[in-house]
Amino acid sequence: MTVTSQLEQERSVADISTPFDPTTCLRRGLCPVTKLRPQGPEALEGHSLYYEQHGKGTRHKVVFIMGLNSSSFAWGPQVEYFGRDGFEKEGWRVGVNKSGVGATILVFDNRGVGHSDYPKGPYT
Repeated sequence: MTVTSQLEQERSVADISTPFDPTTCLRRGLCPVTKLRPQGPEALEGHSLYYEQHGKGTRHKVVFIMGLNSSSFAWGPQVEYFGRDGFEKEGWRVGVNKSGVGATILVFDNRGVGHSDYPKGPYT
């Protein structure tokens, strides 16, 4: 597989919709899990996981990992709450400088769910 055909297969993040508030989104994208590599006459398929990072807090880092067969979009209420400084709203700033309080959160779609890619062949 040539570099040109590999690039043609990659999706643009701008083409991917999101239900989350864009004002709290720091970044989002497709994180490559595997790269295409040759194996005989075929190339093994590479795939990527879709992720979004929200919130501007520096004190708390939270990763929300979805269970079986549901996308990161099920974390909607949590992304809205923590992405808008939910910790600060509820008084979690006791003994801490007001600036930088809050959370930065990460949500992602597991392999084969939501906007993440489906790997070639059976997988578990």
